[in-house]
Amino acid sequence: MWKGPTYDCQHCGACCADPDSPPEGGYVYLRKDESKQMKRLGLSVVQEAGDDFLGTRIHAGGRSCLVCVAFRGQIGGRCGCSIYQARPQGCRRFEVGSPLCKVARQEAGLPV
Repeated sequence: MWKGPTYDCQHCGACCADPDSPPEGGYVYLRKDESKQMKRLGLSVVQEAGDDFLGTRIHAGGRSCLVCVAFRGQIGGRCGCSIYQARPQGCRRFEVGSPLCKVARQEAGLPV
């Protein structure tokens, strides 16, 4: 059970940002069934080295980085996932307050 600072995912979005990804790159690994589902939902799926990944897009907010194509809102502001109920397993495993969460927040310029 998490006992650290309270992070509000709907006012963060750091886990959906990928400052180091090339624009044509993918973000979250997708199993084959997830890839088909994301395509049915109208989201871009990128193939890299035979694997499928959820695509990225340039963040329209104040930061010049890439975000997951399902991300809506502002990094560090009101935000959410447009496919939250259908999000891939890779997203489901990401835990608030985890070391990965803290790294993502730090890379997004948010307090840890």
